[in-house]
Amino acid sequence: MVGWRTAAAAAGADTGGGRALHRVEAFVAEAQAQLHELVQWLSAVSFQVMLVVHALLILSACWLALARHWWSTAAAWLGVIGFGLAWLGVNGRWEGRVVYPVTAEHGLTEADLMVPVVIAAALLIRGLRYLGRAWLRRRQERISAGVPSVFRTMWPKF
Repeated sequence: MVGWRTAAAAAGADTGGGRALHRVEAFVAEAQAQLHELVQWLSAVSFQVMLVVHALLILSACWLALARHWWSTAAAWLGVIGFGLAWLGVNGRWEGRVVYPVTAEHGLTEADLMVPVVIAAALLIRGLRYLGRAWLRRRQERISAGVPSVFRTMWPKF
């Protein structure tokens, strides 16, 4: 079986794979350098910036918990994910103990656990609100259908 590069070279076509690969490698190296610079900048932020990111993470989670439309839910998810990633970069002063060591210098800390806890709390509130609305809808359907209820027959309205 002839490989795709050999077949293209035999047909006289220029694959251009070498130039494209070099461009991708240069882009990845530049992106890694920019990401490293961003992480260094985020780790050196002031206490006030850290509190603002923390507050924005909590507010976006509240927005996620209380959103009713698909577009506001999508925007809330983007906010939670964005501020969650920012929180993982700026929580240097509140790191706390290492819960799970990854390497000798890095690991999962107590402050890093706030992001999954905030997301879980927002999803729990969202699920409880959904169940409550479903229960009210079913209750209204039963009342409008005339299904007797123990409470309505014991204490009728006069």
